[in-house]
Amino acid sequence: MASCLLNAPRDLSDNLPIVIIPKYILSAFDIANSTNGDSWVDNTNWCSEKPLNEWYGIKTDKSGNVTSINLSNNNLTGEANVNFYDFPSLTSFNIDYNKIERLSVRGNDNIADLQLTDCAVESINFEN
Repeated sequence: MASCLLNAPRDLSDNLPIVIIPKYILSAFDIANSTNGDSWVDNTNWCSEKPLNEWYGIKTDKSGNVTSINLSNNNLTGEANVNFYDFPSLTSFNIDYNKIERLSVRGNDNIADLQLTDCAVESINFEN
């Protein structure tokens, strides 16, 4: 997996197609980029053009809404930035047994299962 980078054309007169990327895809990119996704044990299909339900650790419902993210014991490091507002159907987020130093979380009252066991988290910042 290469880092999740989005490169927009500098000059729109070059007639390149404009791609609209849903916010939840950008939020998934942010999770990968902020936790050193290139060094994960398994980063299968992350930041690819594959459907999200084919990305390692992501489960979706029949409509394609992300319902679960499980990246337990996957060598996530650094600061995890997670915007749960962009995953309105998400009910479970598991980053157990990783080396996350800081966790920044925004919103979503639907999260019933937030797992951080043995994560070495030094600080957690919750925002609404």
